[in-house]
Amino acid sequence: MTTKLMWGALVTMAACAGPAEQAGGPGAQALATDDGTIERLEGATAERPCGDRTVANVALPNGNRLALCVLANGTEAIHEEGPLGRGAFFDVAARRPACGLDLFLAGTDASVPVPAALVDACPAEHQAVGLAARAIVDTPIFQPKVIVPTPYTNYCNVPDTTFASERCYHCDPYDDCIDWCVRDHWGWHDRTMSFSNFLGEEGNIAIETNSSCGGQTHVRQWERDDAGDAWGSPDLDYYVNAGSWTYSGMIFHSAVLFGQDYDFRLRADSASGAYHQHSGYFLDE
Repeated sequence: MTTKLMWGALVTMAACAGPAEQAGGPGAQALATDDGTIERLEGATAERPCGDRTVANVALPNGNRLALCVLANGTEAIHEEGPLGRGAFFDVAARRPACGLDLFLAGTDASVPVPAALVDACPAEHQAVGLAARAIVDTPIFQPKVIVPTPYTNYCNVPDTTFASERCYHCDPYDDCIDWCVRDHWGWHDRTMSFSNFLGEEGNIAIETNSSCGGQTHVRQWERDDAGDAWGSPDLDYYVNAGSWTYSGMIFHSAVLFGQDYDFRLRADSASGAYHQHSGYFLDE
């Protein structure tokens, strides 16, 4: 089964998009906290990457996991994970969903109730037709993990071009968007939307994929109201296991609050002896 939904801007797969405002490389660099950055999100776990803001964690038909969150300001966070030998359920080359609700409806069958938080976070004009057939509940939805066999193709054991050909994002040239693709073996990276001299200070979408090899990679993602504000605690805080990948990021529905944008930060730190490859983009719709 192939589902054609996208995680952000209209993108196409590219051999390797040009890097944008790169910060990172091999080895390690400690996270600076003297600017108000807090290292960990309280309550974050493998099941709940956004802590108590996680409203769903479900098994997708191909065996991948989908976690969805609704933050206090209405921003939605999305997180799909799977082994390196299995592709994404939500095709990265297709058009992005309007809301996390789209992903939940596409990835679960009609017997699975929908968390009301996903419905409330999705503007009415974007709510999918399939919602009418679903029960809506006030509680989060968490499903047990299901093991699904998959053909083995591991980026850790093939040329780095495999990552570039299958995972790299490339922004539509007509979008206010900046992308990056790093197939090199990095130990850390730290990217901030407001550091980009192309988009300006803020936008409303930040998406990234990370593939981890040789050990775990710790991924943290933040948002803040304005450039210059303290980052505080991360909004997503999770680990990518060796031989696994994740897509994750945040979408703020700027049409709900016209003119309001946010600044985003995406960071990953691989354990000693491990590395990660990554690609992503910032978008201002």
